[in-house]
Amino acid sequence: MPQKYTWVLIALLMLSFTAVASSQSSNDVLNRINRLEAEMGDLNRHLFSKEGSSQKPLNPAAFENKQPTVPGKLRRSPNTAVYNTVKLQKLETLVRSLKGESEKLNNRIDKLVSDLDRRLAALETISESSDKNLTSRRDEKIKVGGNYTKPSKTGVLGYLPGPRIEDQLKQSEAEKFAASVGSIPAKKQLRLLPKGGPNERYKFAFEYLRKREYKRAELALLEFIEFHPNDPLAGHAMYWLGKSYYIRGSYDKAADTFITSYEKYSSNPKAPDSLLSLGFSLVRLNRSEDACLAFGQLLNEFSSLRSSTKQQAIAESKRIGCKD
Repeated sequence: MPQKYTWVLIALLMLSFTAVASSQSSNDVLNRINRLEAEMGDLNRHLFSKEGSSQKPLNPAAFENKQPTVPGKLRRSPNTAVYNTVKLQKLETLVRSLKGESEKLNNRIDKLVSDLDRRLAALETISESSDKNLTSRRDEKIKVGGNYTKPSKTGVLGYLPGPRIEDQLKQSEAEKFAASVGSIPAKKQLRLLPKGGPNERYKFAFEYLRKREYKRAELALLEFIEFHPNDPLAGHAMYWLGKSYYIRGSYDKAADTFITSYEKYSSNPKAPDSLLSLGFSLVRLNRSEDACLAFGQLLNEFSSLRSSTKQQAIAESKRIGCKD
């Protein structure tokens, strides 16, 4: 009889130890679930704030139908270790899915921003090359937005440009490029433009830009400005020189060229585009305040803007937080 009681006591002790171990395991699983739920919530909010869509954030409950269902008895006992383990697996799956979506969105945003810059530059190049009436208007005085005075020589918007574009032909950069083209002496390589009038030379220089041979285009445009500084096409050449610098990532040179184009050729039809591109260049140089001034001056000074130019200026002003 005493031996029977002894076995009963041993069985009770084993059951108590098992209950304690099960309780501790359940608590550990619950702690992991709480941490994963918190991480999932943060990641979910980050993901859909990046996406900026009207969709609702993912609901963890939506994954209930995609995972193995939990038996009814376990659902009625949510504190059991088995139920918590299944729930933990679901949360881990959801967190991995959200992390993957977040990485995909970040990569897609970076690619879209880079692609947008290239497409805008390409569209302007195509628009310029398809202007069939440019030759007939070259001697006509074109005014944009009515009469206005030329800016002062001390600089516009507080931005003082560097050495003027005409002087850049004397610098060593052009000589280095010409020397690297081939075995022909550098002095002969510096003169890329053919014989002929301003129209033929401008088309020749612009053809390099259309072919995306930007270094040659820059040298040819610089030569055109040097030989024909007072020609109506000089303002166009100056603008496209700045665009070439911008496309190649030389934002400081681009800003200098656009401000020079705006100051020296203020009556040219490219003057508004020069101010717009100046603003974009200053944004790239992390000079948002100066960029806001450029966009503001563009919208205030030129009342007859193309809708696309105006929309770009307004959109970029809002994006960088310009004040009205």
